[in-house]
Amino acid sequence: MQPAPDPGEAARLDALEAYGILDTPAEASFDQLATLAARLCGTPMAVVNFLDRDRQWFKAAVGVPFRQTDIAIALCANALNGGREPLITADARTHPLFASSPLVTGEPHIRLYACVPLVTPEGFVLGTLAVLDTVPRVLASEQIEGLRMLAGQAMVLLELRRQQRLLSDLVQERDRMHAELMDQGETLRVAGRIARIGGWTLELPSRRLTWSQEIVTTFGLPGRSGTLDEILALYAPPYRAQLERALADCIGRDTPFDLQAEVLMPGERHFWV
Repeated sequence: MQPAPDPGEAARLDALEAYGILDTPAEASFDQLATLAARLCGTPMAVVNFLDRDRQWFKAAVGVPFRQTDIAIALCANALNGGREPLITADARTHPLFASSPLVTGEPHIRLYACVPLVTPEGFVLGTLAVLDTVPRVLASEQIEGLRMLAGQAMVLLELRRQQRLLSDLVQERDRMHAELMDQGETLRVAGRIARIGGWTLELPSRRLTWSQEIVTTFGLPGRSGTLDEILALYAPPYRAQLERALADCIGRDTPFDLQAEVLMPGERHFWV
């Protein structure tokens, strides 16, 4: 029988997916973090990695000849159970979690291993920033604190990426809706021309009106736009106040209205709209 899926792991993988970082090209900002980590600790290897469902993938790597490993042999996968605290061993050969790993018993023969988890604001571990050496080493407390700071900077970069991705999605949705509205507007304009029905658009907060050619033709207006106050002045006084109230409710409360009113045009021309 297959074990039931871990809902916590599913949520973690969803969080990782939301950052859109997996399988992206190398970026100088992440490469610099790996380089700084290696220099800070004097190690030949350093990585910024992310833990996918079945693999450990390196966004940035110094001194590591591969871009990913199977999650089953990834030393950094042990950080998934460690919260926010660094996971450090001076000699992986003596650590019960690492001693039998092919990365310890074979290439690249890891001895010193130190990682700091990359943790989201919601508490999900996405991966780690890690340094590795081929000889046993003990890191100074200042070096460990420096790794914490670099891991924090990695999360800042990831949050910026996520916000940019969200913004891009919003822009795409706005453009899609705008295109849809334009299509609908064109359909209504065509229908209006066929039925000889006019229409107008009120822009807020400028209170500027734009109307269709059918309105121009019907009422003999000099142009296709004007201010709301200019148009309200054309309505007979008893109806002007009603229209002002109806417009205020429509704008403030999103309330539609249906109103017949008398319009007074130059030359003593009267219209009912």
